[in-house]
Amino acid sequence: MNGPLAQVVALTCHANAALRGLRRPSFERNSTAGFCSRIDFEPAGEPPDKWIDWLVHRRAGRVLLSYASADPRDRVLAGLAGGGGLWTLHAMDRAWAARWTVEDVKRADRRIWSVTYATVQAKLAASPPLQDAKARVEEALVAISSFAGAHASDWQRSFEDALRALRGAASDAHRQDLAPEGALPPEARTLLQACQYAWVFGTMGSWNDIGYQDAGVQAEYDRVSQALFDALNAAIPSAANASAA
Repeated sequence: MNGPLAQVVALTCHANAALRGLRRPSFERNSTAGFCSRIDFEPAGEPPDKWIDWLVHRRAGRVLLSYASADPRDRVLAGLAGGGGLWTLHAMDRAWAARWTVEDVKRADRRIWSVTYATVQAKLAASPPLQDAKARVEEALVAISSFAGAHASDWQRSFEDALRALRGAASDAHRQDLAPEGALPPEARTLLQACQYAWVFGTMGSWNDIGYQDAGVQAEYDRVSQALFDALNAAIPSAANASAA
């Protein structure tokens, strides 16, 4: 999954870990913050650790992640900053959404992004049960892997890696720190690992960049791609929200 999406997942899991009294590392060291010069939460402009402490002090109870489609082209826009739909963090009858802005592309430490989580008006969408979410992702992965194999696509390996992770195989998915130790049940953790492999919706050079001259093949590509995109957008909140008390 891309950086902004991985970050809201990590924030959900770290906040819920703190609200449950579990130990959590400072979010400054989280892999999803690695390219950020700053991350602030409105209205006070506090960094994530302060925001989480504020939630604990206010006895927020839980933080929930929600997704809503913003554009019929969400799948093809998902690789762009701010594209792909609206992801929101919900707690205490408030919602926050991220705004990513490039500050300095020449920074030697590559921390080029400034991120602001602004309060927004957004409804909390219901998340499907974990087992239902997992089954839908598995079905979508089987279909898209079969399509990729039939058309000699190098992307089949990503889909097969996702299926193996989903079925409990050891995973070396890029981000192993989305949730603190003990914050997620095993089935939610493996689902998030599978989603990392399965998220192929970027810009140039990604799965989104593929096109076929045959109209029938293109239609099938669009169908299996959209099915996976929709399945992941349902599964990711379900898995992240399993960190809540």
